[in-house]
Amino acid sequence: MLDKSGWTEKNYNHLKKLIEENKSCNFTNKYNRNYAVSDWDNTSAMFDVEEAVFLYQLFNLKFSMTRDEFEYVLRKDIEIEINSFIDNLIIKIVEYYDDLIEMKSKIELSEIKSTVSYKNFVNMMAYLFKEFAQTLEYGTACYKILYLFFNMSEEDVRDITRKALEFWSEKALQIMNFEIELAGERKLLSYKVGIRAIKQQVDLYRELRENNIDVYICSASSQIVVEEFAISKKFGYGFKIGEIVGLELEKDKNGKFLPITKENSLRTYMKGKAEYLDILKSKYNKAPILFMGDSNGDYDALRYGELKVGLIINIKKNGKINELKKLAYDNCEDGTIYLLQGRDETTGEFISSQDSISLN
Repeated sequence: MLDKSGWTEKNYNHLKKLIEENKSCNFTNKYNRNYAVSDWDNTSAMFDVEEAVFLYQLFNLKFSMTRDEFEYVLRKDIEIEINSFIDNLIIKIVEYYDDLIEMKSKIELSEIKSTVSYKNFVNMMAYLFKEFAQTLEYGTACYKILYLFFNMSEEDVRDITRKALEFWSEKALQIMNFEIELAGERKLLSYKVGIRAIKQQVDLYRELRENNIDVYICSASSQIVVEEFAISKKFGYGFKIGEIVGLELEKDKNGKFLPITKENSLRTYMKGKAEYLDILKSKYNKAPILFMGDSNGDYDALRYGELKVGLIINIKKNGKINELKKLAYDNCEDGTIYLLQGRDETTGEFISSQDSISLN
C-alpha cells in the first residue's frame, strides 16, 4: 500500500484511487496495462542531476577537449556580439582553461584548486551555464551543457555520473554561491546542490509496479545521466534501461560523443515530451493515467489529452506551469485532475502541503 507520509491528504487519496482503479493482474499483457510517466529532475529526485554532474565535472576538470574544441563548444548555437560581456567572458574562460590544461600535466588537482586560474574558471563557467543559459532558447540551453561531454565515451560519462551522484548524495542540501567580476561588472549566482532520492516517489513507483502499472521517465537531461541515477540500486527507484528517455548526442566512429544532437532522436522537452506520450499511446492504445512534472518543460505533457491526473511538484517557477498550478489550487476537476505537491528542500522529502519549504 502507498505510504501516506509526505503526501497531502488530497493527493494521497487521488493517487490511491488512481492505482486501485487502473491496476492489472500479473498475467496481463504488457501493452494491455495502464502506465504512468514522470519527469526526473526536481520531480522524481531532489534538485537537478544534470547540474550536479556539470558541477562535479567542473570542480574536477573532467573535460576531454583541446582549447579550440572547448571554445567551439562554449560558442556553439548562440549569437554573441563581439566585445559584449559574454564574448569577453568566454575569452577569459578559454584562457583559464588553457592554463589549467598545462597545469594538469605538471601538478596534482589538489594544488590546481588553490590557483587563481582554477577559481576564476569555476566561477565563470558556473555563471555561463546557469545565468546566461537561462536567457537562451529552452532546447539550446538543455543541449549546451551536454556538449561538455565532447570526446568522451559513453562509459566515461556514466563513470563521471556515478561519481557525481556519490559525491553530491553525501553533501548537505544547500545553496552554493558563485561570484564573478569582469570589466568592472560583478555578478552573483547560486546553485541548489546535494542530490537525494525522494522517498515518496520511490514508494509511489514501487506501488505502481506492484499493481502492474508500467512507469516511464521522460527527461530533458542527458538520457545516460538520468539512467545512472534511476537504475542505481543505492537510490532504490527500480528502473531499467529502456524505461528512461532523455537527450542524446551523436558519436564519432570511435564511439566518442560529438557536440551534435543525435539525428532523429526525440527532443524530450516541451512539445517533445507530449510526442513521447504519443509514442507510448501508440503502443498501449491509451493515454497515461498519470504524468508528473515541475516546470514549463513539462507543460505540454501535463496538458496531454485524456490524461487522468497531472501531479505538479510545487517549486518556484514563472511561466505557463502556473496556469496548471492555479487549476490545482482551485480544485478544478473538469477533465484532467491537477494536483499540487509541496516539498521540503532542507530534508529532500515531500510534505503534507501544496506549498514548499525552499532553501531560499
